[in-house]
Amino acid sequence: MFLSGFAILRLTVGALSIGLGIPGNMIIIAVFTRQSISNATDVAFIALAVVDLVGSVINGVKIASVFFHDEHPWACFLEIIGSRSALFAGLLLTTSIAAYRYQAVCNPFGKRVGRWAAAWLSLTCTILAFAIHVPFFFITTSQKAGSGYVCNTYGNIAWAQNVYSRSQAVLFCASALPVTVLYVLILKNIRHHQEIRRKVLSDKPVSGPKSKPEAMGGVHTVSKNLKMASFSSNPPSDDFSSVTLTIQPSVDPIISQPSGRGPPPSRQIVDQAQTGARKGRKSDHKTTQMLIIITAVFFLLWLPSIILDQLSLVQISHIASIISGTLLYFLYQVKYVSHITNLFVYIAVNRRFRDNCKKLLLGPK
Repeated sequence: MFLSGFAILRLTVGALSIGLGIPGNMIIIAVFTRQSISNATDVAFIALAVVDLVGSVINGVKIASVFFHDEHPWACFLEIIGSRSALFAGLLLTTSIAAYRYQAVCNPFGKRVGRWAAAWLSLTCTILAFAIHVPFFFITTSQKAGSGYVCNTYGNIAWAQNVYSRSQAVLFCASALPVTVLYVLILKNIRHHQEIRRKVLSDKPVSGPKSKPEAMGGVHTVSKNLKMASFSSNPPSDDFSSVTLTIQPSVDPIISQPSGRGPPPSRQIVDQAQTGARKGRKSDHKTTQMLIIITAVFFLLWLPSIILDQLSLVQISHIASIISGTLLYFLYQVKYVSHITNLFVYIAVNRRFRDNCKKLLLGPK
């Protein structure tokens, strides 16, 4: 049987969903569940993986629609659940993750969303995203087109496209704008505290028998400032990759260190601080980098579909005559790749996630 370009694209998306999306999101859920879930961000990551898993399962089932799509709109219902509902849920959860990260980095000592509150919020967002699209089950139809069938998502209701497609675009922009602002503020905050660390660590405390009082004061000042600067950028239990620099100034380092053994105590503290600061900077950058990549990939893959959904059938037909219908359909289908990509981003950027994946798949050594 000869398959059209449209059918090949649907089969490709379904095969990727079954081969990569389903096992990949199950791995994400397993890794985050096995390691300590210490904050709201971890909960949101799990919820996002669950949504992507549901989307991957539905996209995998759509393989059957290539061969059995008829006048009954069951295949169109799968399209609605797998695309529109998953989009709304993904937008809400992605915005929540950005808000949790901003709270952890920019306001570490303020009141934070707890794990259970985040779990209920994620569940509510997901249920709401799917409930919004229940009316589609009453208006969507399947129509004959050439030798096959296509979905008329909005049926014969003239105002349906204006309501749903416009609301989809509004939510998309309403999520993209604040998420972008939040990550810009997070990066500025990280750079600000990096500058604080650099300035504090550049002050070399004086040590020696003729300057013990000054050295002692310098040690306590440096350690106190370093502790404040580190916690401001690396709050405890921030997320699964955060590293916190902790220096305890309660014990007098000069008195507790016997003279004539090892390097000066103040030098040890500075070395310890420099090592912790480097780890803190790397942790902040890696975590923020990972979140930005995940968010950017999500929005970029969904953007073509959002734009095309705002066009009328006449405009879409005109575009199809210019770039070919198969390429236009590819722009519609590329959004489903967003259900697959997160695993690869986690593995590429986060070392702890890679290590936990190895333990999960290969077992502890």
